[in-house]
Amino acid sequence: MLIPAAGEVEVLGSTQERLLGADASSPRSNHELLLHPNDTVVFYTDGIVDAWSTGIDEGIARLTGALGKMRNLRLEDLCDQMLGRIVGGSTDDDIAILAV
Repeated sequence: MLIPAAGEVEVLGSTQERLLGADASSPRSNHELLLHPNDTVVFYTDGIVDAWSTGIDEGIARLTGALGKMRNLRLEDLCDQMLGRIVGGSTDDDIAILAV
C-alpha cells in the first residue's frame, strides 16, 4: 500500500502473479513506483488482512482505513500499532509488516 505524503492511502495492485518465493524458475514481472518525499510504502503478508476473518477484500479495506488514520506516525510506531491491533487477539497465520 502507498501512504502518500498528501492524499488518500492507495492499494497498489497489479495482475495476479505467483506467490513470492514459490517456483523460482517461473518469470515474475518487475514493478516500479515513483515515490515522493515523505511517501510511505507498506508491505505486508496475507496474515495481516486475514486476521480480521472477514475476507480478503474487507481485510484490505480495513487495513487501508487503519493506515489512513496512522499516516503521521513514525514508521516504527505505525508498524507497532498495526501489529498491536491485529495481534491483540491470537492468530494462526503468519504476520509481517514492513514500512519504508
